Amino acid sequence: MKLKNTLIISVCVIVIIFGGIKVFDKGLNEIKSKRLGLDKTKSEEVASNQIKRRALGTDEGKSKDLDNDEIKSEIEELEKVKSDTITKTFDGSYMSPLVTVSEYKPQFNIKLDGIDKDSELILINSYSGEMIKMDYNEDGEYILSTSLEKDVDYGILVDYRLTGSIRVVNDLKEINDEEIYNEIMENLQCGL
Repeated sequence: MKLKNTLIISVCVIVIIFGGIKVFDKGLNEIKSKRLGLDKTKSEEVASNQIKRRALGTDEGKSKDLDNDEIKSEIEELEKVKSDTITKTFDGSYMSPLVTVSEYKPQFNIKLDGIDKDSELILINSYSGEMIKMDYNEDGEYILSTSLEKDVDYGILVDYRLTGSIRVVNDLKEINDEEIYNEIMENLQCGL
């Protein structure tokens, strides 16, 4: 119980710190855009692209914006799932697909492969901090059967490193791929 409380407090402190960094970073971007004479829409686009590059590990201090082809290729890392089974493959760095959006079901079966047997896999609710450990099966996969809340980002941790995300929505037809992808990436940027 004491460990759980300590973990929850630690997660809250980290979220507060990164929230402050995000606000500070946004303020810096506004100052930069005023100096460069960018309008607010262009400034927000530049900031959004910077967040995407950082989250995907492609930000190397370059100031160029992502072009449409780069944005489309990143959004291709979003998978829509209608079934109750979510399957991902670990490439050594991140899950493929990076982001999975699924239509609500009362129960989900999550299967992850490509991960070393000795690794520790955890599904974490980004809002509550609840952590669910995943088990390794005889087929060489990590599996978990669980219920997932709607409109909550779940991070997939491999040895306590964020490697992917899952979100459950009411109806896949009602979502905009680019908007939900950007929202999830912004919510998880501090962990990636």
